Formats: sequence, structure tokens, C-alpha cells
Amino acid sequence: MRKRAFRMLKTGPLRLCRAADHAAASDVASQEATDKAKVFISYSRKDRAFVDRLTIALKERGFAPLIDHTDIYVFEDWWQRIQNLIVQADTILFVLSPDSVSSQTCKREVEFAASRNKRLAPIELRPVDTSTVPDALERINFELFEDSGMFEQNVDRLTEALQVDLGWIRKHTEFGEQAHSWAAAGRPRGLLLRSSILEEAEHWIAARPNNAPMPTPEIKAYIAESRRAASRHRDVVIASLTAGLMVTMGLAGVALCESARARQAFDKVEQLAATLQSVTDGCSRQFSLATTASVAVVHPKE
Repeated sequence: MRKRAFRMLKTGPLRLCRAADHAAASDVASQEATDKAKVFISYSRKDRAFVDRLTIALKERGFAPLIDHTDIYVFEDWWQRIQNLIVQADTILFVLSPDSVSSQTCKREVEFAASRNKRLAPIELRPVDTSTVPDALERINFELFEDSGMFEQNVDRLTEALQVDLGWIRKHTEFGEQAHSWAAAGRPRGLLLRSSILEEAEHWIAARPNNAPMPTPEIKAYIAESRRAASRHRDVVIASLTAGLMVTMGLAGVALCESARARQAFDKVEQLAATLQSVTDGCSRQFSLATTASVAVVHPKE
């Protein structure tokens, strides 16, 4: 018992250190994969060797595989981690084998991916009973990888299929992540789409290719609410501008009335000044006449 307890204590810190190293490596890998099409690989652990080879081949062809090759460590929510990888992925690649179709984890991954309307790409590594294939995959044609000698040719065909409508698919992922974050945060107005990005999103929905997955209800709600918010903002701006224009026009009218009144007052002042000048001139003439008459009386002509 003591020896076993010692081994557990010795192993615990090592596993935590490995978890930290793995987290740091995952951050670097995620940053490098930003500009690449992301592919989540769902598989059974018993098919690990094939998946390792497939991962390398996809990387060589410019894709960014998202895959959990590690154990789940202490304090780590493994299912939340897998969900996050699926949300980030552009395509979900499901490796079909008798082991994967019987795996409850693989089934959960497919069901979650289908709920997000992700593009699904099943490849058959080993023959399976079609009745055991998850419902979301049974309607899709399988890419066969049974012949290991044709591996490179099969990967080439797979990558060609993954490239179809890739631009639209990547926008599906982008808007899906934004909509998911918006919904998870309680649908705040601050996370809604604005101006040109909103117009791009509306055009993206309208331009959906025939075989592309549908936008999720969450994405549609996100874009619709963004449009409503933008319309409300536009109405507020128009109302504010209209009110401002009305106030400006009112002030201009008041100023015009005051200007007219000032002009009338000025005209009256001018008229009064002219009248006073006329009276003054009249008085001056009368004073001059009176003075002349007085002089004549005082100094009569000899």
C-alpha cells in the first residue's frame, strides 16, 4: 500500500507538468492554424496509427487537423474541450471502423457536430455495418481508405473534396463561433455584427452553395438581431438628425424674425432722425429770420 501511494504521489506532479506543456503546445498550434482550414478528426483510439499518418498527410497539404491525442488530465473538462475543437473546425472528419461506430464518445462528437450544422466527411478505414453508422453520416458518401497502398491517392481525393466551397464553409465556422459566443454571453448588444461585416454575413447566407450545410438557428438569430439593432441605431440617428435640423430651422426662423424686427426698428430710428433733422432745420431758419428782423428794428435804415 505504501509503495502504491508513493507511485501516485510521484506521478501526479508529472502528469500536471505534462498537461501544462500540452496546453502551451496547443496554444502555439492554434496560432499557427489561424489561416488554415481546420479539420477535426473523430476516431477510435484503436485506429490511432492510421490517424497519426492521416494527420501528417493533411498538414503537408495545408490543413490544420484538430485532434486530441492526449489523456484527459486532472481538473480538465474533456468534453468541453472536444466541443470547443468541433466549434472551431470547418469540417468534421469521421474515421469509420467497427470500433468507432460502437464508441459512445464518437457518437457524441458526431451528434454535437450535426447540431452545429458542421460539414461532415466520413472516411471508411475498415468495413462497417451500415446499420451501425450514426444517422448524420449514413446519408453521405464514404471515402474509402481500406487499401493502405492507395493512401496518398486517397488523401489527395479527400483534400480535393475538403476544398469544395471552402471559402463559404470557413465563414460558416467564423459566424458560428461568433454566434455561439454571443449566445453564451447572454446575447449582449456589444457582440452584435456592425456595418460592413453585417452586410457580408447577410450576403453569405444568401449565397449558400447547394451542398453546403445550413446556417444554424443560432447563426440566423445572431445575424437577424444584428440587423434589428443596426436598424434601431439608424432610426435613432435619423431621429436625432431630424430633431437637430428642426431646432436649427427654428433658431434660424427666430433669428430671421429678430433680424426683421431689428430692421424695422432701425428704419423707424432713421425716420425719427430725419424728422428731428427737419424740425431742427425749420427751427434754424425761423431763428435766422427772427434775428434778421431784430437787427432791422434796432438799426433802422437812415
